[in-house]
Amino acid sequence: MFGESLESNWRGEVYNITDFSVVPSLVGASHRWRLNGWQVRIQLPQLPPKAERPERMFQTRTISCSSLRGKRPVCYDLHSVDVVVTLRRQITIPTEALEHVDTSRFTKRQRQAFARMSASAAAIATEAHDRWLCTLRWKSLNGAIGQRRILGAASGWADYLMDSTTEKRFYSGGHFFTVGPERLITKRMWTAVANSLLAGEASPVWLDFLFEGEHRLMSDDLHGGIVCLAIACESIVRTLMTKHLKRPVNEAFASATNQVPIRRILDQWKNLGFWNPQWRQVTDIKKLQRLFELRNAVMHRGQDEFDKTECLDIAKWARSFILHASPYAEVLYG
Repeated sequence: MFGESLESNWRGEVYNITDFSVVPSLVGASHRWRLNGWQVRIQLPQLPPKAERPERMFQTRTISCSSLRGKRPVCYDLHSVDVVVTLRRQITIPTEALEHVDTSRFTKRQRQAFARMSASAAAIATEAHDRWLCTLRWKSLNGAIGQRRILGAASGWADYLMDSTTEKRFYSGGHFFTVGPERLITKRMWTAVANSLLAGEASPVWLDFLFEGEHRLMSDDLHGGIVCLAIACESIVRTLMTKHLKRPVNEAFASATNQVPIRRILDQWKNLGFWNPQWRQVTDIKKLQRLFELRNAVMHRGQDEFDKTECLDIAKWARSFILHASPYAEVLYG
């Protein structure tokens, strides 16, 4: 017996997410918007039944709580999200097939049709997930959310001293952990993300590269981090430069302006209208120039020895400059 004609949704595999904490009121929240004509939804996990979390602090595969204020949760750490894509067609399936995944219930032709439906939706789901992540980082200014892990060769365990004859250990070095500041996604941020998704806005390229650069530096990929930070700074500087082109006469003129070396622009930065007290507080021209020196050392000379402390200091000033400049540049970028 076949059931009614049902609107078919495609739910992708659960997308894992790291460093993603929300205020309690956002548990189970969702974002809905249209992407390339498809209706998509990002769904945050719900709290598990109380029987599965008898303690106030708990951990499951999708959600956990590790921080209380009194007896109330301060936040929830989310480990995965669902992406749901609404397909553009309706199909009829046996009622008993619901919640019982058994491909033998369907003919070969039906299975082939379902496979095509899943494949088309899977591509949209991945694009929606990536767009949502970029927008979430943009509106929260938290570039750590959902970053892929870059693993080094070290295991993370402590170093040991051991006897050379017996190879027995007799001393262990300490364990060191770096804990970043906890940055929660608030309802205001969540609403800002929703508004941007509905408006079809893309996150600014300089923020995408800023977050990627910071992530790579913290993962000891100093070369990649410096290159990404340089792209972030140069893209926002050149976007801001368009403010000073009153009327590009033609494409050739605009192209010529884009060919001006970035160092020459930075040398004249104080004379370009971006040097009031607020700009002076967030801008270290020498640090930005040093960033491009290191970028050129990587790109043109293959330099492979950088000082991580210096790179992190440069990254701090790159973030300060970009976050201050971004609201001005976003008006031009949009």
